[in-house]
Amino acid sequence: MGTGSQLLYGINGGGRVLDTTVDTTASGYGISGPHTIQRVAVRGALVGILNRGGTAGYKLDQLVLAVPAGALGVVASATATTTTTVTADHLTIVGDGSNTSIGASAQAIEAGPPQNAKLVLRSSIVRRVGHPLELRATNGAANIDVDHSDLNLGATKTMIVGSGAGAVANLGGNVNVDPLFVSSADRHLQPGSPTINAGRATVQQNESTTDRDGLPRLVGAASDMGAYEVQ
Repeated sequence: MGTGSQLLYGINGGGRVLDTTVDTTASGYGISGPHTIQRVAVRGALVGILNRGGTAGYKLDQLVLAVPAGALGVVASATATTTTTVTADHLTIVGDGSNTSIGASAQAIEAGPPQNAKLVLRSSIVRRVGHPLELRATNGAANIDVDHSDLNLGATKTMIVGSGAGAVANLGGNVNVDPLFVSSADRHLQPGSPTINAGRATVQQNESTTDRDGLPRLVGAASDMGAYEVQ
């Protein structure tokens, strides 16, 4: 799928991806195709996870994505013939501080009958990116629902033209704070993090009951934001 050392896809195809790390530095896509991705880390890809088309919805949870300059973490993209729906719970998306990176994007930009892209982001952390969220729509609607997550909603990038539509819906419980990671290389939460017990109060339908480390997801009155649950 690539030339020389430049892989186009780290993982491409159907099925599920569980309990692994995908390091695709300088390649195109980290993961593209699987409809269930749980307890996975993706590093270095220009698009960390691409969710594009398909009648079945995509389910992402307990993920850590390192987003380089100019790259995107998670993309929900409609095709010319199919809408796309992605539900994402307990993601930790962190950039390198570049103002050209994007955390999560919903895109409805294909020609043909209008098709929609929908991303539901819950109990997640998106930090150190130029734009935590992006809406791109030229033909159809691109929408993102955000619930109990840590990010700067005011820095959303919006490119809606032509017959496109879309919006970011704040479903409540969202904050814009320093999550107090252990370090720049360790995205676990320090004790005292304001994102502890600040996620959704319950594990969501079809979500993993364990965090990225395989430890219990729900400890305390509510889940912690991000991929790791403080034990």
